[in-house]
Amino acid sequence: MPISNGGGGGSSPVRQATVTLTDGQIKALPSTPVEIVAAPGVGQFLVPLGAWLIIDATAGAYTNFNAPSGTNPYASSVYLAWDALNFFNDALGPAQATGLLSHAERRVTYLSPVSGNMQEVGGDLADSSGLVYGDPAIAALGYDNASLSVVGQNNALGDFTGGNPANTLKVSLFYAVAE
Repeated sequence: MPISNGGGGGSSPVRQATVTLTDGQIKALPSTPVEIVAAPGVGQFLVPLGAWLIIDATAGAYTNFNAPSGTNPYASSVYLAWDALNFFNDALGPAQATGLLSHAERRVTYLSPVSGNMQEVGGDLADSSGLVYGDPAIAALGYDNASLSVVGQNNALGDFTGGNPANTLKVSLFYAVAE
C-alpha cells in the first residue's frame, strides 16, 4: 500500500490541514462533527499521523461534561475520526474534554494515533491484534475514501455548553494518503 506524495516531484508525503473552529462549532462537536480533511477519492485512504489541538477559551470555559470514571475516563472527549463513523473508529485521540475545554485559558494538547488502528503489514493493513485486512475489508470498514473530522463525545448529555463567542479551537492535523 504505497503512500502518495501528492505529485509534483520532491513534495513531502506528510501533509497538513488546519481548521479553526468557532465557539458554536466547539459546543456542537458531540452532535455535529467538523471535517478537517475531505475524502481523498475511491481507492485512497487517509493515514492520520498526529494532531495538535489549541483551545483559546480565555473568554469563558465550557461546561456540561459527562464525568470521567475509572471505567470510562473519556466519557466526554474530543478526537478525530474517519467520516465521523463513531467512537470506536477514532483515528487520533481522544483528549478528555474536561481537561481541554473546562478551563478559561489557552491550552494545547497533542492527539497521537490510537493503538489498535490500522497499520501497514506486508502491503496490507493490519490492526494491533495482527488481523490483516485486504482492500475489500478496508472499503467494508469505511476507511476507503473516508474524510477525517474532529468529533466530540458526551454520551447522553448532548452538546457542550458555556464558552464564549470569542473562543476558538485550532486543529492542525498531519496525515498521509495511502492507495
